Amino acid sequence: MKFVWFAELTLALLRPIANQPVPVVRSSSTSSGLTFNSAPWVGRAVTQKDALTLTFELPAQKSTDSLQFTFSLHFSGGGTTAAGYVYRIGVEDGRLAMVGAPSFVAKWIGIQSSLSASGRTYKLTLPIKALPPFPSQGPWVMDVCAAWAGVSNCEGGTMRQGSLQFSEDFRRALKFSPLPGTERIERREEAWVAVDALHFPVSIESEKTIEPNHLARLATEAPVNLETLKMALPSERRLPNGWLLVPVFSGSDPYSVEGKCSANLELRIALYSLKGRVARRVLEWPVAACSLGTATSVELEADAQTLSIGYSSGAIIHFVWSNDHFERTDLG
Repeated sequence: MKFVWFAELTLALLRPIANQPVPVVRSSSTSSGLTFNSAPWVGRAVTQKDALTLTFELPAQKSTDSLQFTFSLHFSGGGTTAAGYVYRIGVEDGRLAMVGAPSFVAKWIGIQSSLSASGRTYKLTLPIKALPPFPSQGPWVMDVCAAWAGVSNCEGGTMRQGSLQFSEDFRRALKFSPLPGTERIERREEAWVAVDALHFPVSIESEKTIEPNHLARLATEAPVNLETLKMALPSERRLPNGWLLVPVFSGSDPYSVEGKCSANLELRIALYSLKGRVARRVLEWPVAACSLGTATSVELEADAQTLSIGYSSGAIIHFVWSNDHFERTDLG
């Protein structure tokens, strides 16, 4: 009997905790929702259209309690480099501060606070574009972790009662379909960006027309100035699909110190096809690396079907247009 009891206990401990579906409501005034912590502070979550509403009810403050209520949001499937956002609410003034999030996110978040004899209540409305990076494929599963009065609802960054899982209706409210090969979706101030496992943008969809000279700041946080590059680049050209070809450079030049090459650095080029509000990556390749040297030219043939990159080492890499991107044609 003792063995059976021990075996059942072991299985119960090993069994994964089920995710908690976040309910969908029609009215923003609805106070109900999924309760993910009940004492001494209460946390609730609910979605409406394209926004997540989180409500936190704090008991009357004691002199030993913190002057800030801190919680974090993190999507577990967003990739190894996808950090969550940390939110801090001033308990007395209700002011919101954020850590790890772009500064522009704060303007999209609505916060309401109320005071009663039993404590304080904070209600935050976060549209999808104010959420941290989320997975491009599979379910949206997010952990909301908070601590107050010595009580936390998480352990090791995971909710004890089960992570929050959003409905497919909430996901469809994004209205952005990433290309294959993407790992997660991130928000820029004016655009959605889908990135791969190496954090290189694969596709971009902006709220307004993307000008070629503005694409770099959407594609990378630290674009390289084209004027500093000593290589021949193709003039403004159209690809076989009729879209404009636009280069974006990122990374660091391994030859920045004369007579030395830093093996841990690379300068890379990403070529995008651009049309209106949409940009799609068609090639991503190093243009300065210790194994290749520095690219001296990037040439696109007149028919836009073939492209080559020549290096100072004498190497020439050839690519051919394949439906919607360039593929390498020579190996070695």
